[in-house]
Amino acid sequence: MPSNAESALRIATLCVFAATVSAQSLPDSFPAEDMAPTEAELRALLSGRDFKVIRPEGGHITISFFRNGYVFAGGSIDLSVDRIRGEGRWKVAGSTVCLDWFAANFDSTCLEARKSDDGLILRRSSGELVRWIPE
Repeated sequence: MPSNAESALRIATLCVFAATVSAQSLPDSFPAEDMAPTEAELRALLSGRDFKVIRPEGGHITISFFRNGYVFAGGSIDLSVDRIRGEGRWKVAGSTVCLDWFAANFDSTCLEARKSDDGLILRRSSGELVRWIPE
């Protein structure tokens, strides 16, 4: 069983990486047709909902946004049986969602969001776009 530090690192990697559906399938910049949600729209899109993100290499993560500001992430990071789990708080600022994880040595992260036909597209701090699909 992985240590708390190893689990925290895996969760950080997954959540910041948002377990991309396929990095090659998304452009380098937000598609013009994908509009930035208002703060109220983004809060409503996330609140009380689950989003699934699947890695092309295998594995997935589900991120659950509770109405009280609590966030939970869980899933597998690869084809192995390794499972990860993380808990924290979420908040919205403008068209950005911020995740603040409870795990030690875990930095909070904020991702710029755009609405798309099938969910949300988010920009990581690296500039890479990732897709979150509502369950």
